Amino acid sequence: MELQVLNQVVPVIEFNKEELKEVLQGHLVKYSNLVVTAETEKDCKKAKAELGKLETAIETFRKETKKALSEPIVNFESDCKELVALIQEVKKPIDIQLKEIEEQRKAEKEVLIHEEIEKIIVEYELDEKHSAQIDIKATWLNKSTSMNKITTEIKNLAETLKIAQNSVIRHQEIIKATCEMHNARLKTPLDATGWIELLASGEEVQTIVEKIHAEGKRRLAVEIEEEEREAQEILNTPEPTPVVHSEPIEPVGLSKEAQGPKLCATLRFYGTAAQFKCLKDVMTKIGIRYEKVDL
Repeated sequence: MELQVLNQVVPVIEFNKEELKEVLQGHLVKYSNLVVTAETEKDCKKAKAELGKLETAIETFRKETKKALSEPIVNFESDCKELVALIQEVKKPIDIQLKEIEEQRKAEKEVLIHEEIEKIIVEYELDEKHSAQIDIKATWLNKSTSMNKITTEIKNLAETLKIAQNSVIRHQEIIKATCEMHNARLKTPLDATGWIELLASGEEVQTIVEKIHAEGKRRLAVEIEEEEREAQEILNTPEPTPVVHSEPIEPVGLSKEAQGPKLCATLRFYGTAAQFKCLKDVMTKIGIRYEKVDL
């Protein structure tokens, strides 16, 4: 079937343009130099109305002529649309069935791609967070995209995610090791959990490590200050009132060296509050007198 134009007439419009133009130009001369003033206002309004009538006449002629000439074109378009509608009536059911088959093919391919992704996730030992970043691309579902190409792209992405995952694990170990380093000297240990959560939120590991060091030093300084305060409190505690016993208490035996003349020495002790308490008890028991000296 071939479309053929059986009769076509190109619209040609001929009218007395040049004659009208010459008359119009001569007629418009008397309006070209009008100046509107209070005295000429009435005449100017009349001139405007006359010019408006001329303009309206030409525009009306143009529109009516165009409408008459456009009518065959409108009929032609209507005839063509009628023929297209006949085709679409038969074509539409075919389109629907082809789309259904295409959707079914894509669904089956999507299942294969999901299975391939799961195998690669296991192969690369990706955790839930990083494996969730493997999304099926729309182009993978195209008939022209082979499964070999899709598998290659998935593995390339898995390689990148594995590197990122190992980096996270390494940074977590750095955080844990930094906490343990400080915990060796702290009574109240640092918990790495909160710092690891900061890492997961996107903060740089170097910044987190600096914060851990600062917190570890702060806690250690507080604990040392507390121990010194407790030690001072123990040393400043007055001697207890002697207890009167009904039976004599055997004195602690001293060696000959310990029974010599009394000596005086200035010493500086370092230890915990509990150690200071034990030291004080021992000195009291063996009869060593002591006093606090401010240096």
